[in-house]
Formats: sequence, C-alpha cells, structure tokens
Amino acid sequence: MVLPINAVQETMRANPSLLHGVGQGGRLLSNRGELIPIIDLGCIFGLRDDPAPLEEGVLVVVETDSQKRAALLIDGIFDQRQVVIKSLEENYGRVPGVSAATILGDGKIALIIDPEEIVLSSSNDRGRTAMTLAANG
Repeated sequence: MVLPINAVQETMRANPSLLHGVGQGGRLLSNRGELIPIIDLGCIFGLRDDPAPLEEGVLVVVETDSQKRAALLIDGIFDQRQVVIKSLEENYGRVPGVSAATILGDGKIALIIDPEEIVLSSSNDRGRTAMTLAANG
C-alpha cells in the first residue's frame, strides 16, 4: 500500500510513555501536547482481526485536508518513491479507504490509501459506538 507523502507529518516508533488507552480498546498517542487517535490500518483493511501491538509497528502521524490528525499504525516503511496514479473507480469500482492504485516498478499493484476517508470514517465509527453506549447505559 502507498500513503501520500503530503499527508504525512512524522513517523515514529511507539514510546510507551506517549501511549494511552481509552474506552474499550481505543488507543491514543500524546503528540506535541495533543492526544490523537491511533488507527490500525491492518484492522481497517481486514488484514487482521485484533489490533497489533504498538511496539511491533510504525506510527505515521497524518493530517487530512480537513485538518484532522491521526496516527496510522502500519507494519513498516519500505521506501519513498514517485508513482503514477491510476483511478480504481473507472476500472474497478469504489474501494473504501482507497483513493487510487499504482503499478510499481516490479509490476506489482499497490493501493493508494485515502487518509482523509480513513480518519473520518474511523472517527465516525467511534462516535456511533459512544452514542450506542450512551443510549444503552
């Protein structure tokens, strides 16, 4: 998968002193005086059922066009490169959380993540959970 570099603010390894649990399984990162949600991309894309341990991945702090911030938990960073963007909607259909695709130099296809949609849908999911808990309790 490819993450647009213009959304990336910084990358870091998880420092236990900067991590906080909230609610049922929610995780926050204390970053420059702000608490921002941690979103496990493996869970978002159905690659794993349970969130990965934070110390096993890399946190990528992103800021969306709508000024929302989140720390995306990824397995690792392989490299940085320029890519040619190909629309998925024209050739395949809409894929949630993915803005487009690209063909890498070795012929493999990589999906280009849409940080805006990932962050907004994740915050909407948390809001629905909170509203459901409040209505039931």
